[in-house]
Amino acid sequence: MKLKIPGVPQATVLRRYTPGQPLVDGPVLSLPPGGAIAEGLSKILERAGVSGSGESQGGASQRWAAIIFDATGIRDVAGLSTLHGSIAPAFRYLRPSGRLIIFGTPPEDSAEPERAAAQRALDGFVRSAGKEARLGTTANLVYVADGAESGLESTLRFFLSGRSAYVDGQVVRLRAAKPTPTADWAHPLKGRVAVVTGAARGIGAAIAEILARDGAQVVVMDMPAQGAALAEVANRVGGTAFQVDITSKEAPGHIGTGARTSSSITPASPATGRWSTCRPISGPVCWPSTSMLSCASMTPCSMRTCSIPAAG
Repeated sequence: MKLKIPGVPQATVLRRYTPGQPLVDGPVLSLPPGGAIAEGLSKILERAGVSGSGESQGGASQRWAAIIFDATGIRDVAGLSTLHGSIAPAFRYLRPSGRLIIFGTPPEDSAEPERAAAQRALDGFVRSAGKEARLGTTANLVYVADGAESGLESTLRFFLSGRSAYVDGQVVRLRAAKPTPTADWAHPLKGRVAVVTGAARGIGAAIAEILARDGAQVVVMDMPAQGAALAEVANRVGGTAFQVDITSKEAPGHIGTGARTSSSITPASPATGRWSTCRPISGPVCWPSTSMLSCASMTPCSMRTCSIPAAG
């Protein structure tokens, strides 16, 4: 039973990710057809089994699950007008929990001031679109540097899927790299080990469940006093439990001992709240630089990244 309160808007039910669901729940509009990376984006959509179109006509019988715009070729203000003129008519026909994804070129990589300014303006356009969007629709910008096309697929799949339900008005930058090939997009972390601290309850336990769902072998850690709850989480995700105080001097050795079963450590998620002290970690333990994102509200600390020797 839903209770309606006069004057209070009803919350939108967002499209959240569940295993086995299609990447999108409708057709995708890809604009403009002749963009610099448009062909690569079309191939990604084809591999994902997503039906696409290059025609921006929409209506009651044609509502878009997502709009993808290749703005890498925009060099001046006139190009920005084309961007607005192409997206505006179709934007109103986005489905609930729709997606607007714009691809551009990093402004700092542009030698021409006018092109750099036009590419910088994409940031403001996306943020404005995100504010105007309704019914759970999101808008995000991806800057693609030269040679970074190999990272397009994982980025596009994430933003199209229900995994990005709460990601809106953000700017992502892709740089040239050698990404690890993903054999199974339903389980993108298969064959990797994820270490999660503070995993006995709350956010840490939820992170462990998501990583296990995506195919990772999960090592969950927490204080010895949380041993019973930690064991329950480990059993639930089919992982390994380690009772350890990560602020102790012995922690790196204990963590390294448990991690030696694999040479592929992926995320190390410090979900333990606030740390009173941190020191550089040495020895066989891996703290990827991405883990610093979770340290934003913690006491500043220094972390190193090192490799784990393979078992045996």
